[in-house]
Amino acid sequence: MDTLSKYYNDLDDEGQFEEIHRPQTNKPKLDPRTVQQFIQKQDDARQTFSFTYKPARFEEGWLLDSLDTFFEQRWIADVLSKVKAGKEASVYLCRSGEQVKAPLIAA
Repeated sequence: MDTLSKYYNDLDDEGQFEEIHRPQTNKPKLDPRTVQQFIQKQDDARQTFSFTYKPARFEEGWLLDSLDTFFEQRWIADVLSKVKAGKEASVYLCRSGEQVKAPLIAA
């Protein structure tokens, strides 16, 4: 009997609680080097992807995470402004990158 089941059995004098069986979760252990590389990549993106639009404190991290691929693929060069924010999505006006023939795009 595991510790949690013993705890519930000790609390239950009447036998009302059944023994609790929880599946074992085998979460993968994160390699510290992988975590460090992920952090370094984010720091590099923050240094190379600076944009005109000044986001709120928590919005900046979200923008970097969401748009860094578009920036790396040269689809966008700059985030100029927020067009619309909603519950499901936000739309930003962006200056297009080398891969796009239009001057402005929405992301």
